Amino acid sequence: MNEFRRLAAKLDQHMQQLSAQGVNDAHAIINRMMGYVPDLHKIWVGTSDDQLMALSHEFPGFYRYALIMEEVSEA
Repeated sequence: MNEFRRLAAKLDQHMQQLSAQGVNDAHAIINRMMGYVPDLHKIWVGTSDDQLMALSHEFPGFYRYALIMEEVSEA
């Protein structure tokens, strides 16, 4: 779980930086965060639902990015 926490923290930090820069549009976030898709995928397939929920609560930026990517994949 430590590896997943490290990855989620990295995603969260980058999302916070984007927010501080005023980047809030989903398309702009996707464009800026494409390099993090493999990390998100590792978390998505490597954690249980409970672990994913815990990471989402601990790292709100990670949760927002995951939600954006989920919505895009469903579209």
